[in-house]
Amino acid sequence: MLPILAPALVTMAVFAAYADAIKDDENVVFFPTFGRFDAEAGVWNVAIHGWIFEPETDSRKRAAAQELSIRLAGKTHPLGKSAVNGHFQANLRLTKEEADAALHEQAAASAKTVVPNTSDKAGPESRPASQEMPSPGRLTFTALSQAGDRRTFAGSVQLIDDSGVSVISDIDDTIKVSNVRHRRELLANTFLRKFQPAEGMADLYTRWQRAGAAFHYVSAGPWQLFAPLEEFRRAFGFPQGTFDMQLFRIKDSSSLNFLGPHDEHKIAAIEPLLAAFPNRRFVLVGDSGERDPEIYGTLARKYPKRIAHIFIRNVTKEDPHCERFRTAFHDVPEERWRVFEKVEEIKDVRVGE
Repeated sequence: MLPILAPALVTMAVFAAYADAIKDDENVVFFPTFGRFDAEAGVWNVAIHGWIFEPETDSRKRAAAQELSIRLAGKTHPLGKSAVNGHFQANLRLTKEEADAALHEQAAASAKTVVPNTSDKAGPESRPASQEMPSPGRLTFTALSQAGDRRTFAGSVQLIDDSGVSVISDIDDTIKVSNVRHRRELLANTFLRKFQPAEGMADLYTRWQRAGAAFHYVSAGPWQLFAPLEEFRRAFGFPQGTFDMQLFRIKDSSSLNFLGPHDEHKIAAIEPLLAAFPNRRFVLVGDSGERDPEIYGTLARKYPKRIAHIFIRNVTKEDPHCERFRTAFHDVPEERWRVFEKVEEIKDVRVGE
């Protein structure tokens, strides 16, 4: 059962933990990231991003950064110090041999523990979280805690090939029912009600995953909502993928950034992915409730050879051929963009072609 989100947000929305090791009253969340292979150097460049915090209502007295280390591919990797807000980021390098050995070890361990799902009728939206479809090439790691601490703080990084197809997906009103256009409904659907999936999207994404697509989820929401969103993803069978969300501070109006336009944030999240994988093709999925058509159209004109398809979920019930969409996608070939209300309308499109 998914949690009621108001208490979850209150718990997670307090910034930072600041000592020399993970204490009993501190938690660590690792956000899913990706690794990119550097063929010239023969190494994987791996991004790590996480957040260390105390689930309390007041941590103003703490002001020192936290140093963390993780255990990845059989080695200990120091991550350096966190920022004052508790977020930490690092870029690590793994040789191909180290990564291959770690993946082989994980696969062997997984083969001993996986329980097959024998139900012929069990699809992605009914699959238990423990039986989610694994992503090939995903490395897991854990944070180093104090001696005697039995808790495990685990994270993962997806090793993504240089070529192939990547799906960049919006979250609100694209895969999750949010009703962004109505502020009161948006707040209720974000903080008070259980998250509900957009009909058919989990099945669609699972088919694309089976065809080899990698996934990247981009949201204007705050990182404090990552944990319930990740639970939502697992509960309803959406593929694993990286996340990009926004930082915000409780003390000022930045905490409501997700209520306003997010053109700059979305473009700033997508363009580094295009730059990191110059030989991959990208599928952009969003909705008509905000400015996804306009943002994606801009990107398609700027990167005409990189954007293979654009799919817009029509939550505003506009005519797919109306002036808004024609303007948003001007100079974008018609076969590369599609406005749809039901998933059945785009099942005929093969991503990457």
